[in-house]
Amino acid sequence: MLCLRLSRVEIRRKKAKTVAVLLTPDMQRCNDVLLMHRDDAEVNPNNIFVFARANGECLNSIRMSDTLRKFRSTLNLSAGEGLTSTRLRKHVATVSQVLNLRLDLEVMADFLGHDIDVHRSFYRLPQSTNLCD
Repeated sequence: MLCLRLSRVEIRRKKAKTVAVLLTPDMQRCNDVLLMHRDDAEVNPNNIFVFARANGECLNSIRMSDTLRKFRSTLNLSAGEGLTSTRLRKHVATVSQVLNLRLDLEVMADFLGHDIDVHRSFYRLPQSTNLCD
């Protein structure tokens, strides 16, 4: 019954593939507010991105890796260089395995925006890993 309560949007990623994202009603309302105020932020009307650059001539989206890097530097973290989008994706993949989530591996790889072979090669914990010891 999730389909009755959640909205599905697809986000374009590398190689013209898409990743499905489910939005709660609150998330959808926030998204609607962002879209309502595009003119106030001087977003180009031809810009198709929800997280568009606030520059009237630009047709690109905000690069989240750049945004993460910017905020990381303002936080004065002792090991800030470790906070990257790649490590965040790896963390999500690892935690999902540690918590023993019963997700189809292909679904998880798709959720993370990976090819299944990339996911198997780089993000799987070794079978002998025991984090409870």
